[in-house]
Amino acid sequence: MVNWLTNLAGVCCIIGALIQTRRTFVYLDIPKSATRGKSARPSPALIGIAIEKAISYFIVGVLFLISPWPKVVIYVLFVFLLRALLNLFLSILSVGRFGGVELTSKEKIHQILSQTVSVIVYILALLALGDRNRKQILAYVILIFGFPSNIGLSMGNLLGNLFASICPHPLKTPMVPFLETLNGLAAIFSALLLFGIFGLTSGLSLPIISAVWISLFFLFHHQSRITWLSHLLGIAIGWILFKNLF
Repeated sequence: MVNWLTNLAGVCCIIGALIQTRRTFVYLDIPKSATRGKSARPSPALIGIAIEKAISYFIVGVLFLISPWPKVVIYVLFVFLLRALLNLFLSILSVGRFGGVELTSKEKIHQILSQTVSVIVYILALLALGDRNRKQILAYVILIFGFPSNIGLSMGNLLGNLFASICPHPLKTPMVPFLETLNGLAAIFSALLLFGIFGLTSGLSLPIISAVWISLFFLFHHQSRITWLSHLLGIAIGWILFKNLF
């Protein structure tokens, strides 16, 4: 079962890498588009983000496909730590993906702190792999900071891009709630997988924390009520389907 899941994760990551590679070419206007204005310039931030995601997805996908379980968890965490360290360095220098927009000093500090938090979380994750108490604390910290929920939202973007490329235009808008339900499924699955990786038992706190986090996200970003309820429905369905999987 674990091998099947890791292979599926690897394939999804490779697909994500291909999507981000295509997005990079779109941002670079390759091939040249006749509809794009001559004065329009590619955004360094968007290009940097797309390249970073493409490389990260590809490396993680390969690791999932070739590395044995559970060592692959350590390898993937190490890749994420390296990426977080690189982003922290770039954010301090305000170059690359962090150099496209001029920020105020307050925004600059917030940007650096957010990257620092990621570095700390990945370091703690690597350190906590051998101690149950540290694993439990770290697992809940990761859950409260919304990492599984962000994975669900990222999965939604991936599925949305795939759906948009194959679905007739009239069906795209009615299917948005359905795709948001898949986001909720991916979020609770990621949370359960996180606790399974750490060898911890999962309780009702997982879907509750996930539901609260995504509710705050939708509230602050003024998302529609239908998509919010669809996401919560996905969390509930995922909890019922996957709670005994790990």
